[in-house]
Amino acid sequence: MLKLFQRNKIIFYFCLITSLSQAKTITLCLGEYKNYPYQKIKNYKTLYPGKITVKKYKGKYLILNRMDMEKYLCGVLSKEMDSNWPFEALKAQAVVSRTYLLWKGEENRKNGLPYDIKNSIYHQSYGICKSQKIANAVNETKGEILIFNGKVAKVFFHACCGGKTTLPVFVWGGNYSGIDAVNDPYCEDSPYSNWEKKFSSDYLSKIFGMDNIKDIEIIKRDPSGRVEWLKLKDEKGKTLKLTGYKMRLVINEKTGKVNFKNPKILPSTLFNVKKEGIYFIFKGRGYGHGIGLCQWGARRMAEKGKNYKEILHFFFPEMTILEKEER
Repeated sequence: MLKLFQRNKIIFYFCLITSLSQAKTITLCLGEYKNYPYQKIKNYKTLYPGKITVKKYKGKYLILNRMDMEKYLCGVLSKEMDSNWPFEALKAQAVVSRTYLLWKGEENRKNGLPYDIKNSIYHQSYGICKSQKIANAVNETKGEILIFNGKVAKVFFHACCGGKTTLPVFVWGGNYSGIDAVNDPYCEDSPYSNWEKKFSSDYLSKIFGMDNIKDIEIIKRDPSGRVEWLKLKDEKGKTLKLTGYKMRLVINEKTGKVNFKNPKILPSTLFNVKKEGIYFIFKGRGYGHGIGLCQWGARRMAEKGKNYKEILHFFFPEMTILEKEER
């Protein structure tokens, strides 16, 4: 850990972060259900390690999984990265996912939620880990997290940035100190480098509650080139102004399952759009929100011989790693 603080502050932050990162168990929310999920409980008890319980919370039934934190991280990596990817990229993902878990868990508990994190693409996806390589990547980085100004860092990751990451303020707003936008030449030849999606005017009109959308105008882009604001206009003159993030969120939630191969999703907000007949053609780059660790960038860096610490420093230059030996 880089010694950026006075001695008394170093000791304070050391004790605080160590207690967080060495937590042995976490509570994962596997799902939310309107009715008591008898069959789901049986299935989860068969599939997942740890203790499965049900809690009624705000009119819904939550299936909660109390489990070892490092085993949880193995399950995250098995869903968020392919076990065939380079070992150093897996280790970088392990550190980022562990950091995200601790930060998100702290936030959720402050907000009164009965769990640390959800099994969700909007948090982290979780599954069953069957890869010894992934288990080794988690074990070799055990307890390691990213910190910023002596606190657990707010970190994010996504599949592919399309050449440049962006800042959270342009996507979600709010203060996420420590995150930088970086130029990333490494992910240029990923499967998500260039894509094209086609949506009919009728389809988009139904999604956004408009009458035959005639025009989509990009009003403002952020410094990375992503669409920050755009405007929809229908045949009756009604207009709808919204952020690129909101547009992508609404379109993707409509599909039910967000997968790059799904023709009905919008992979990123790094796009141009034009109308051809009854269709709007979106041509863009990247996959995901574009903040923090670019997974394909990490993969290519590892293939070029970079280790996980170099990868993390590249995507999070203002952060430092709290390492095992420093505890």
